[in-house]
Amino acid sequence: MTVLRRPSVLTVGYEGRSAQDVVRLARDSGAVTMLDVRWRPQSRKRGLSKTSLGASLAEAGLVYDHDRRLGTPPDILAEAHRPGGQYDWAAYREFLDRQVGAVEAAAALAERGPVVLLCYEADPLECHRLLVAERVASCWDGAVSHL
Repeated sequence: MTVLRRPSVLTVGYEGRSAQDVVRLARDSGAVTMLDVRWRPQSRKRGLSKTSLGASLAEAGLVYDHDRRLGTPPDILAEAHRPGGQYDWAAYREFLDRQVGAVEAAAALAERGPVVLLCYEADPLECHRLLVAERVASCWDGAVSHL
């Protein structure tokens, strides 16, 4: 008998974590792919920019992918970073509504094996990756877990 595996969507934020911690968490979770959902896959934190993170993940046996179409656009991010500004969740939801192809691509990755979505914020409730994960999981009524 064949047991069908439900696709898995996990998320991780690297705030307060080292690159090694992020790679270890992804590997230990059973993820196959890390999908970077930052608009700009760069970090001042050593090892967490696209090229170095991709190399570390490859050494750990994971695939790195980046899809800026799922990141927070600069205009929304700028508003959140101005003095007294807040993240505009409604604007990001509207933006995400237009990213159907990117959401479908992420869902296809998850169907091949567990995928972990990466962004900065430690708390997924403060990060757009939660909305992305929920949207991806809804493609097949899946669940989301946070590392």
